[in-house]
Amino acid sequence: MKTFDEIYQHIYASWLAKNIGIRLGAPIEAWTGPQVRKLYQPITNYLTDYGVFAADDDANGPLFFAKAIEDKTIDQLTVDDFANNLLNVVPHEKGFFWWGGKGISTEHTAWLNLISGIPAPQSGSIKQNTKAIAEQIGGQIFSDCWGYVALDNPQLACKLAKMMSSVTHDGDGIEGGKFVAVCISLAWKYKDCNQLIQAALQYLNPTSSYVTTVQNILNFHQQYPTDSNRCLAYIEDKYSYDNFEGLCHILPNTAIMIYGMLYGDNHFDKTMQLIAEAGRDTDCNLGNVASIMGMMLGLDGIDDKWITPINDILLCSSSIGSINITTISNSAYHFSILACKLNQLPYPIYQNGIHTTHFDLPYSTNGFIVDHNRYHACNLRVNQHNLQVCMDNVLENQEFKVYKHSYFLPEEVYDYRYEPEFSSTLEPNDKLEVIIDNPQQLNLEYALFTQGYSGKIYQSEYSSASTLTFQPNADDIPYRTYGILVKAKTRIQHAYFNIKQLTVYKQPQYEIDFCKLHTEDWGLDFNLNQIHAISGLRFHRGNANITNNEFRLQPHSAFNFSGPDTLTHKLSLEIHPTKNIHLHLCYRWNGCYDYQSIEIDNHHIYICTCNQHSIQRVPITNTNQEIFLIEIDIDKQLLKLNQDSYPIKAETKPSSVGICNQSDEEISLIKCRIEAKHA
Repeated sequence: MKTFDEIYQHIYASWLAKNIGIRLGAPIEAWTGPQVRKLYQPITNYLTDYGVFAADDDANGPLFFAKAIEDKTIDQLTVDDFANNLLNVVPHEKGFFWWGGKGISTEHTAWLNLISGIPAPQSGSIKQNTKAIAEQIGGQIFSDCWGYVALDNPQLACKLAKMMSSVTHDGDGIEGGKFVAVCISLAWKYKDCNQLIQAALQYLNPTSSYVTTVQNILNFHQQYPTDSNRCLAYIEDKYSYDNFEGLCHILPNTAIMIYGMLYGDNHFDKTMQLIAEAGRDTDCNLGNVASIMGMMLGLDGIDDKWITPINDILLCSSSIGSINITTISNSAYHFSILACKLNQLPYPIYQNGIHTTHFDLPYSTNGFIVDHNRYHACNLRVNQHNLQVCMDNVLENQEFKVYKHSYFLPEEVYDYRYEPEFSSTLEPNDKLEVIIDNPQQLNLEYALFTQGYSGKIYQSEYSSASTLTFQPNADDIPYRTYGILVKAKTRIQHAYFNIKQLTVYKQPQYEIDFCKLHTEDWGLDFNLNQIHAISGLRFHRGNANITNNEFRLQPHSAFNFSGPDTLTHKLSLEIHPTKNIHLHLCYRWNGCYDYQSIEIDNHHIYICTCNQHSIQRVPITNTNQEIFLIEIDIDKQLLKLNQDSYPIKAETKPSSVGICNQSDEEISLIKCRIEAKHA
């Protein structure tokens, strides 16, 4: 029986490799092969120094589509579960994937179908959307997760990929999803790409054009096993985009994937080079193949030149702002939990609202950074389940920081193609705890700190203790970074200490003064439109303006923050009185169509529950007052409107909170106070 640690290591290598491929392919996405080769051949490393790489649809899909199976057994899962999850985790026509328009973008077209009430799998079908739309590349690029959670059960991987792919795709679009998932599952056993591909074909529709394409490249390789240039020329002729409908048909890209896998000689670097230099949808093709190779070769088969620039950081653009900042290792851990649940294997118990950072896997830095200059030269490495802080040379009385981001400013992220809006992962009144190991008995003192949005540092007292705690409460939000301040009492050279773990206990308690938030310029989207966001808020629909010291939530706009795994027990919102108001104050917000709220619809007050695109309202009261203050006390089951109190029956579970303006007019928000505790 597989152990959790074994599963975690395999999935981590595969998921890490997926993100390597995405990062390598992103700067040359949509280039032709000749364009790539003219400028960059040979490709032996990353082409762009991204620093912190922004969100990408190739990572968004696998990470968040897998949420559909969190609370289901294999027998319980239906296509509707996958469709409902998509509607929850994908914002309203912003971020996550490419919103190219109905009849152009496959995912956008399917999303519009679902929103309008067309159920899955009709939502992704050829009959509904045409063959050109249904067979574009998306079914393939989002399916890695089904290979992860199925472990070495290719039949299960095939089933899950088919169900999810059918929500948005059909025909060869579904076959591509099945192929990628099955290959990853089979890679537990097969360690040769040729054998792996041929085994995977047994799970596909033998009469499909997809199988014919794969078989054609297999046959070509068999005839010319050492002539990769000849095979690429064949692909660029027979599988040119010009020979297929749509903007990004799956088959030309599949041909390149198979070509790279066959001529790459089971070597990660060579395979990446061949696929990158072939051009077309490079981030997708490299991401999928790297994911397969990562599962097949393991971490030992991947050079650290690909791994260290990532620093374990993964930024996303789901509808929930508080989970859009994560790490490769943490998300691989999540996949591993799902795999064990699905396959009825033992797994660690996760405690909601208690986020403990472990350093169990190679390169799992969890996004930590150490600052350094000419007076303190330091580096970080993961060693024996610790984050080792290596001090090459630190002068007496010098201070330095070991920290990670709880929020990212626009200038700290490479670009904004997929609109990765964030809520800070650390909030006022959360408790920080660190455990430090100082085996060399170095003359060091430590303090915990957080950095406010202004850049100001808030810290605990310095101590030489091995365990420190700190509860920041400054209203300088959203918090940007947090970590450990280190002070050397004497000069230190060629030495180290260890950070064993750092834990955040989620128990936020603070007030947002909306007019004091900041408008952030995030640059250009795909269509070269200027994009602005509001600091600390994830707008899953619409936007807001801060003008003349007033925060105005635009019509039919909604945002969320905090969470996602805390229990909100008190929530209040102060607003400017507005006629024709239609507002939701969501004390439990788990997705675009999964929330519970106090709904104010003109003079009518309800508890509103939205679940799977279905809304149920329970009347509380009617009022002729113009509302200016809404207070919810979950513990006391009490609602207060202005000065009047009403009993309510409000449910709660770990979630974010949200505010939604469903009216045709702007609403001016003043302050919001939240009190929550970990579940």
